[in-house]
Amino acid sequence: MKEYLYLRLKKISPLFIIPIGIEVIFFLIRMNNIHNSTASEFHGLWYAAAAAIILFVTTYQLIKIYYVGNDELINILPYSNELLTFIELLIYVLATTIFGTIYQLINIYKSGVKFNIIQYFGDKFLSLFSFYMLLLAFCTIFKNVRKAALGESLIIFATFLVIVCEILLFWNVEKSRIVHFILGITSPSSDIFVVYLNVLPYSFFGESATAIKIMTNFSYLLNIITSVISSLIVIFWKRIIKLNYMNLVG
Repeated sequence: MKEYLYLRLKKISPLFIIPIGIEVIFFLIRMNNIHNSTASEFHGLWYAAAAAIILFVTTYQLIKIYYVGNDELINILPYSNELLTFIELLIYVLATTIFGTIYQLINIYKSGVKFNIIQYFGDKFLSLFSFYMLLLAFCTIFKNVRKAALGESLIIFATFLVIVCEILLFWNVEKSRIVHFILGITSPSSDIFVVYLNVLPYSFFGESATAIKIMTNFSYLLNIITSVISSLIVIFWKRIIKLNYMNLVG
């Protein structure tokens, strides 16, 4: 197991080390020119692009590792494919959360905005965990689809469909409380609250503290339910249906 973790971390690390290194550069810029709005806007655009690329690459890797089975090491180790893939996604979740936390800390540097790092870390971790577990659950469900292109399309479509359903459910339940919102994370402000629906962040502003608390708790509930159901599928699906772990041929 130690050897596997070492090899996976060695392979994955550039995907996160490079963006974090660039964040250090932005921090040095902010230290020397705190009120440079152009640098701040560019920083925000950079983070959005980097986070999207990381999400895309890790999603692709997880599908290829578990569904397609293109990592030979995962097939020869005396551990279940599900366990090794679960460890893989935990690495994705933790590293992406650390990257996001570093961005937030640099973004609010000397801005006077209070930042609850523990809450942010927990919110981000839970949202990413619910997404990757959902993805792994659908990888498990469609594992026996022998045409790789079809199976991958079904996995992505089903994951996207569930996320859309979560958003619609959240909107229908909370629409009376929502005043203003945008998709994504805006400039740091004490009046802006970020709520994660699965992997997507929404910034709300103009709402009362009570409304924000209710919406945040509901988002927690949705993410936890998604994580629990997905985990149960991963644990019990292969007991219900015999899975074929032969490598797929694209």
